Amino acid sequence: MSKQGLILGSHVDMNKKNGFLAGSIKQALNENADTFMFFAGPPQSTMRTNLSLIGIEEFQKSCAENGFDLDKIIVHAPYLINLANPIKPDTVSFSIDFLKKEIERILAIGVSLLVLHPGASVGGDKTKALDTLVSGLDAALENFKDTKIRIALETMSGKGTEVCTNFDEIAYVLNNVKYKDHVGVCFDTCHLSDSGYDVKNDFAGVLDEFDVKIGIDKL
Repeated sequence: MSKQGLILGSHVDMNKKNGFLAGSIKQALNENADTFMFFAGPPQSTMRTNLSLIGIEEFQKSCAENGFDLDKIIVHAPYLINLANPIKPDTVSFSIDFLKKEIERILAIGVSLLVLHPGASVGGDKTKALDTLVSGLDAALENFKDTKIRIALETMSGKGTEVCTNFDEIAYVLNNVKYKDHVGVCFDTCHLSDSGYDVKNDFAGVLDEFDVKIGIDKL
């Protein structure tokens, strides 16, 4: 694996069939990756395998032996979470509680970087949805403000009523969250292209706009 320059990896499996965490590392090694991303459980379910059964100690030891930096390994949050729903408080409450449990889980695994879909307004007011997202992030992070957890809000493609489909909306969230050091951005080039950014022909220009509106340090 490369020890300098770009850090490259892919989304790998982390489930019983693949041998849980041991299988994730094996898959990443087979791909000659420098890092990797996985779901900590089924992305569309609240079911989670007991932490004692997924091989955390062996995972951390294997990461050290194979040069994987735990701070650069990513977990993708489940799709069930929608912190931006401005018209269904129960959905937001569920999402905050589920996100807290997921944060506890990945910190127990030894990972601290969590990619999160910002959510959708589901027909409600867009600004209110962004404010709901801000308050939801604050509530979820309240008990983890002294940990290494970092939530990376994924740039979205604009399907349906998704929020954070442009840099202005993301900047609004980052400027208003309480725990700013714990929130950043996952720069999804495919989603950005779908939402209208010319990443194919003017990637440098898109990055420049990101830097002006948000800041490269948040990437």
